[in-house]
Amino acid sequence: MYLIPKVPDAPNPPFDLSDDFTEISKFLGLSLPRFHEGFQTKRDVFKWAASCKYFDPSQFRTSGPGITKVKSERTMYAEFVEWVEETRELEQFSTSAPLSREDRYAKTREEALIFFNKKEEFNALVKARFNRQRLKESFSGSRVRDWTELGEYWKGVKLVMDEVRVRLGGEEGIVDLLDKHGEDELRKVVLQAKADLGIVSQGARL
Repeated sequence: MYLIPKVPDAPNPPFDLSDDFTEISKFLGLSLPRFHEGFQTKRDVFKWAASCKYFDPSQFRTSGPGITKVKSERTMYAEFVEWVEETRELEQFSTSAPLSREDRYAKTREEALIFFNKKEEFNALVKARFNRQRLKESFSGSRVRDWTELGEYWKGVKLVMDEVRVRLGGEEGIVDLLDKHGEDELRKVVLQAKADLGIVSQGARL
């Protein structure tokens, strides 16, 4: 089974891109005909792997801060590291213009999302995540309780929140209101819903 390439999306789980090896190879710039021919030596494998358009030997660090020693059981990778060190200066490698690590990651991620036709899906996922967080911060039970001064009358808080959802067309409508008018306007809707439902604040109930 071939590995599925993923887009890093910390602190969230990585985002799957494709399980089509042909498509993945094309994106990476790796020759499928050469792969299917087979390799006679490990160095042939190394050359093929290093032909990946995202492999830049000038940025391939094998030691220094943040780099752990290659585990002894990873013999193939250890030999690849040695091979890169030995051939780093050869013309078979074409290096790209210097970019920071963050910029390289951002550029590669954007290219991958576009190539695999996943940008719209990924952006929708990010937006949904952002909206959930926004609702959690601006329309939580605790926030509504404070606005309505209902204290520990959580049933009343829930009734108000349910009514606000109905009036604004669900959570998407609440987010839309926040985008257009801000939290103060949402607070007004919450208080109006409370008044219309005839729910009394904790102090008044006492």
